[in-house]
Amino acid sequence: QRTCSFTNFFTEIFFPNIHTFEPTLRDVLVLYCLDQQSAELNYLLAPTQCIPTDREGGHLRKPAELIHPKNFAAKMYRTEDHRIPCGKAFTAPERLAVLQKLGMQTVNLRWDDVVERAHSLEKSPEYMQDTLHYLVDLIDKKVKKEQTMAQKTGSVSEEMQNAQNELQNINMLPIAPKPDNFPLHWKSEEFEPGSLLSPNSTY
Repeated sequence: QRTCSFTNFFTEIFFPNIHTFEPTLRDVLVLYCLDQQSAELNYLLAPTQCIPTDREGGHLRKPAELIHPKNFAAKMYRTEDHRIPCGKAFTAPERLAVLQKLGMQTVNLRWDDVVERAHSLEKSPEYMQDTLHYLVDLIDKKVKKEQTMAQKTGSVSEEMQNAQNELQNINMLPIAPKPDNFPLHWKSEEFEPGSLLSPNSTY
């Protein structure tokens, strides 16, 4: 009556109570699960916030919420965004491969994450120089991919349409400075230095 099977331990004790485990022990058990490449354990890993995204281990993410650290899109994220796996153990190639199978984003970001990154610029314009280039490049690639698919299906995805509508109204684009000796009024003169505008507000 005091024994517990391997399956019951992870199903009934560990994963439902993962936030109560001491971080070092928790990580050892999660790494064990990743290394087994078991369909049963993967089923438990996928919906659980179990992957640390900071050195202290206080912020956990589900595999599908993670961004592959080698993905160029990872350049748009800062440590405090808590979207990239942290630590050598969790970023070992074989474990990243398992996380990818469990939904970690690699080549592309979902449209909802693209919108979220645009909003992050609106909230923190000081990071514009580090992020905007990658964001615009990603949007361009995603739109071209959607257009290629639309040639086969006859329409772009609903996700893209919703993202496009939202992106048009997010203040994420820098304002071109007034050229030297330009004799007329310049739009940037109406705003504080470093201000961003939405695509619908620009020309």
